[in-house]
Amino acid sequence: MSKKIKNGFSLIELLIVVAIVGVLSSIGTLAFNSAIESSKARIAEKHFYDIVRHIKTELLILNDFISPTSPAINVPGSKIAKWEMGTNTLDEFLIGLRNYYSDDSGAFIKNPFSVSNSKQIFTESLTADSLDPMMNNKGNILLRVDPNFAADGIKSSGKRRFQIIYYNNKNIIDSNKTKSLFFKN
Repeated sequence: MSKKIKNGFSLIELLIVVAIVGVLSSIGTLAFNSAIESSKARIAEKHFYDIVRHIKTELLILNDFISPTSPAINVPGSKIAKWEMGTNTLDEFLIGLRNYYSDDSGAFIKNPFSVSNSKQIFTESLTADSLDPMMNNKGNILLRVDPNFAADGIKSSGKRRFQIIYYNNKNIIDSNKTKSLFFKN
């Protein structure tokens, strides 16, 4: 009787190992992609809540007469002149706010879902933004005059209502995150 010495693994054993590695890598890839998508959503939402907090601070300063001018928002088309209560319109405030976060030369807050590092903040008060096909993309933030009070956009005094909107998917507004704010003076 001769004894056979086994050197190495059989073809079946190798195929089983390759199959196991394939299954584990596909599970890992799915988990990784899910983690990336979740991370992008958290970043986009953080941007949204940071902007809401900033706007509420601006409104506190302006509505409570702490200052008649915005400490951060410039009048559109000016690098120096600050937005002023009773002088500038709501549309100018929304455009100035959009320009504070991104202008035509580049975005300071970028949409994490965009592969082209495009801006995340848009306003319907600016024609170029309202015609931009990317405005309603997932993760974008829209500043607009409240559609129920469309004439408020051209007003420079009195109660003026506007909204901050978050898109949780292409063309789908997250109504739970929509914030309605107003100037009271």
